[in-house]
Amino acid sequence: AILSETINQKVKIEEEEEAELARVSVPSGFPLTGAASIQEPEAQDTQEGDEEAQTEEKEAETEPIMVFKGTTGNMIVASGTGVVTAVEPDTQYGNKIVIDHGNGYRSVYRNQGETRVKVGDEVVRGATLFIISDENTELGYQIMKDEIYINPEDMVEING
Repeated sequence: AILSETINQKVKIEEEEEAELARVSVPSGFPLTGAASIQEPEAQDTQEGDEEAQTEEKEAETEPIMVFKGTTGNMIVASGTGVVTAVEPDTQYGNKIVIDHGNGYRSVYRNQGETRVKVGDEVVRGATLFIISDENTELGYQIMKDEIYINPEDMVEING
């Protein structure tokens, strides 16, 4: 009876840990520390002939995106636990970080600041991706589920 109860408790603890891991791996956390306002996405002009820039701009404009204006000194943070799969230039926002959350979700962060992570880094929810300064207050934030962009407004936990 004691052994059975011990095993049941262990199984319950493991199930709770798995549920918590699954919860923090969903990119639903707020992607900034401190206060921020939501902005309307702005279209940018690109040069004729720069196909990569035009494709990237089209992706940022036509797919659902939330644009936040953050406060200097605050941070842009991972909205869920995962692995950084891309850190690359972004024509509209300066830099782009992509995090694979391992459950069909990927989150995309676009900002002009210096990146604080590199490809292959394992990050937890709340890990710093960029530090906001006077020159990089804008964050373009997107979420993909199974390679399809979804509206991040449906996922992000906004309090206040």
